[in-house]
Amino acid sequence: MANTTAPRGGTYTGFFYDAVTPALKYYNRGTLVFTVATAALTTAGALTTGGTATFASAVTTGDHEFSNTITLTGTGVGTATNEMTSGGAGTVCDWN
Repeated sequence: MANTTAPRGGTYTGFFYDAVTPALKYYNRGTLVFTVATAALTTAGALTTGGTATFASAVTTGDHEFSNTITLTGTGVGTATNEMTSGGAGTVCDWN
């Protein structure tokens, strides 16, 4: 049987190893939920965590919504351990 990039069943639920890409994919009733590859985790929807999320890369793309304080611990704009703060909705963040 030839390698395929998706399971053959239309209502498949579970993990599927895509040997062509290569990547590990999770399907829920035939819908691709997420893909895990060597350098990335890609989700079909929002990625939510109940615990701490750590970004190993200095670059993330797309819109980011945070509901807590963002603390800078590395180098870059501002000084390490500064916090970005906002005066409220529609106000530009500034450095403290």
